[in-house]
This record gives sequence, structure tokens and C-alpha cells, in this order.
Amino acid sequence: IDCNLYNNETEYLNVIKQCLYNINIVGISMIFDSSYKYLNNISKTIKENSNATVILGGTAASLSYKIILNEQKFIDAINYLEGEVPFLRLVNNVNKVNNIDKFLENDVSFITKKSIENGKIPQSSFIENLDDVVNIDYSYVDVSKYKMREAFSPFTNKIAEKKQFFLITSRGCPFKCVFCSSSLVSGSKVRCASVESIIDHVKYLISEYGMNVLTINDDQLLSNKLRAKELFKQLAQFNIRIECATGLSVAFIDDEMANLMKKAGIDTIVLAIESGSDYMLKNIIHKPL
Repeated sequence: IDCNLYNNETEYLNVIKQCLYNINIVGISMIFDSSYKYLNNISKTIKENSNATVILGGTAASLSYKIILNEQKFIDAINYLEGEVPFLRLVNNVNKVNNIDKFLENDVSFITKKSIENGKIPQSSFIENLDDVVNIDYSYVDVSKYKMREAFSPFTNKIAEKKQFFLITSRGCPFKCVFCSSSLVSGSKVRCASVESIIDHVKYLISEYGMNVLTINDDQLLSNKLRAKELFKQLAQFNIRIECATGLSVAFIDDEMANLMKKAGIDTIVLAIESGSDYMLKNIIHKPL
């Protein structure tokens, strides 16, 4: 349920109520703290209309788990950092364990009020093979409800009817900029999906949904230069528009990389230049670029 699709809180709370029959687990994703003000009413509605265990996840939740569990009495546990692996463990064990609360207390990537009292510090369970999570099945989503808008470009109007989809092909960041939580949330090791799995997914999006704009939202798309160049070579066959809205590191762009990006369908790039001051780069934000 995407609460953003409804006109007001009453509407999406009613939709949530209708979906709670025979539900064991409800997961709530909170990527940004701007969603926090809605959390109490959503979790309260779930608890008052079901016996479901309520799990909260997402970046904002992971980085503030102690405060949230102290303030939110209807949240049973928080999934720390990436959720695919621990949430799968939970789902696979929900019918095998007599006490789901005990499972959540003992699993390394879930944190509860009780486990905090016992001094537990949650650990990440990163997914190593990103090929497993690239091929998102959009049949579960009514894509017609989403009017995607590509990132800024002076050439943005050259496609009359945009059918845009998003993809993250890698996770992790080797930089430790003081203004960013990326390396903490996804780790300092860059993990990449294979070029083959990405191309297969792009073919699926084009054939099933007519995608003509692809937005890649990696933090460090170019850090593996050989992989990035091969990816752009492969993407050129589709004749689609490609956006890299999160910004690309200047350090990895050589003439060959720029030419391959152009041929792949990128006409505009956002360059991640943090500052022109050496002192600021080295001593304040710790990113000597």
C-alpha cells in the first residue's frame, strides 16, 4: 500500500484496515524522517484491527531505532539496514517458531524494545548477490498510478510520452563523507549486480511496459570502471533515454566513459562536485575530489 496515492490519512487508513484479514506480519518502510509523523496512526490502526506483528524498516528507521522504539508503542521491531535477507528469514520462520517475538529478539538484524534493554546492538545482513533483487516484478504494482518525471535536462521534452522506470544496480560507497549516510547504510564495499541481469531486466521493462526512460539511482555507478563501460555498451542497443539523477563522480569519467555514456542514451549528467575548496574537501567533508 502506497499511502502517497491517497488524498488524506482517513483514506489510506481505511485501505489498510481492509487488507488486514489473516495477516501475520506487516512491514512499514520509512526511508525518510518526513514520514515519521504518520507512523503512530498507521501502526495503531494495524494493531487495533489485527494480531499482526509490525516491523519497521528503511534508512530513517535504522539510524534512529532507539528513539523510535521508545516513542512508538505499536512498533514491535525494527529491521536494521537492508531488509531483504532478514525479512526473508522472518517470513520463512513465522510458522516454525512458537514465539515470533523471541525470533525477533534473537535475530541479528532485528531490534526490539526488550533486546535493547538486554544490550543488543543490531547487525546488518547485506545481500551479497544483487542479481537476486534486480528483476523487480511490477505486476504487483499498478504502474499507471505513477507519473514518473525524469531528472532535469535541457533535452527533457524530446520524448513525447515518457514511460520511466528506476533501477539501482549497485550498493555501497567507499567514501565516508560527513554529510551522507550511504556508506553506513549500504556498507563501504561496493556490491554490483551483473551486467547480464541488468540487461535482462531492461529487456523485460521495455517489452512489458514500453519503457523509454531508465533512471539509474546508484550512489557509485562508475566506481567499477570496466563494469560501467560494459553496461553502457550493452544499454546502447535499446535506443532509450537514460538518466543518472543521483550524480556521477568526476574521478571515474575518462574520454571513453563519456563517449559510451553518450551512445547509451545519456545526454545530460549531474556531476558530484562537492566543493572547489581544498580545505573544505580534505578537512571538513573528507572527500578529496
